[in-house]
Amino acid sequence: MRLAAKVDQNQMELIDAFHRFGFTVLSLAGVGFGVPDLLVARGQQSCLVEIKFEKGKLRASQENFAKAWNGRIEVARTVDDVVRIANNCTAKEMK
Repeated sequence: MRLAAKVDQNQMELIDAFHRFGFTVLSLAGVGFGVPDLLVARGQQSCLVEIKFEKGKLRASQENFAKAWNGRIEVARTVDDVVRIANNCTAKEMK
């Protein structure tokens, strides 16, 4: 049985920032098993986003998920990170 997911204090601020940049946001925080906190999409582009607070580090389960995932995963700590992700989402092919 999975216990309640820990949500970083800055998550709502960053979700609001994604919305301001025209993203739809789906919280995956309750999934566990190293799955990133958010699925964000704009147009035909989407990526998974792990929310970390300040100097937070990825847990082993998150690193393992990232290695196994065949898609884009970003880490966001600040609104500046959201800006970077938003700019990268305009690229034709996301890596």
